Amino acid sequence: MNGALGFVFNRKVRLERMSPDAIGHMRSTSNDVQNSVGAVYILSGPDSHGDGWSITPKNFERSMICFAARKLVRPTWLNHQDQFDQPDEAHLTYKQFALDAVVWSLFNGKNQTSSVHGVKYKDVVYDIDNHFFWIKPETMSKFRGLPHPIFNQCGRAKPRFVSEWLDGKKFSPDVEELLGLGTKLVELSADRRPHADPRYQLDRWDAGWYQIRNGLYGKDVKFKVPQAMTDVWVEFEARREAVTERLRPLIYELAFLPKEDLLPNEEGRL
Repeated sequence: MNGALGFVFNRKVRLERMSPDAIGHMRSTSNDVQNSVGAVYILSGPDSHGDGWSITPKNFERSMICFAARKLVRPTWLNHQDQFDQPDEAHLTYKQFALDAVVWSLFNGKNQTSSVHGVKYKDVVYDIDNHFFWIKPETMSKFRGLPHPIFNQCGRAKPRFVSEWLDGKKFSPDVEELLGLGTKLVELSADRRPHADPRYQLDRWDAGWYQIRNGLYGKDVKFKVPQAMTDVWVEFEARREAVTERLRPLIYELAFLPKEDLLPNEEGRL
């Protein structure tokens, strides 16, 4: 894969397999800030470039924390060569940051995990599940207006990894609200799925955030968007931005990156 819905067939692929227990793949190129923008993302299959590692149940939390740290930092000409380091896990705020960072990462644009069917590679047809979908099938099946084929899928499906990981976790109030709004966006758009661009494969019950965001809330959707969907989207975006601004300073406080101290000039002023 080279994106949520992108597949490489006709040129050299550097990686075509994952760990047997993998739930996804995290591409991570280099260890500096400048490569955190375009060369760090999460996919549901192996990344064709070969960089990064398989995400497994065992390393899931650390992978997502790493992803969040790489994506929360705002690259500038001053920090583009700064190197990421092991965080201070003994810090009082680390455990809560770690939990909140996972949920924040679910709704980042570079979380490009997806649910896709009918992918033929080397004469084998693959059906790709999205283990990062956060809503359980029994909850999804109760959404009003859900197309009948998706309702039937929910009746046969097993909960995806992330939906079970969320059970019993205590997130910060703003992150709980973000998660609830994300679920509300899926619920409100349930009856619009048949009208979405087919390339986003929103006929899959566990379609990922990339598919939902672009196929149901993108700028070029082909259907009339109800005001309720627009209102919740605006609220969701405001909450996501607020959580981002709260978490970003912790990248330095928790020592993922060195603090940016200004040096005094010859007169002793900063």
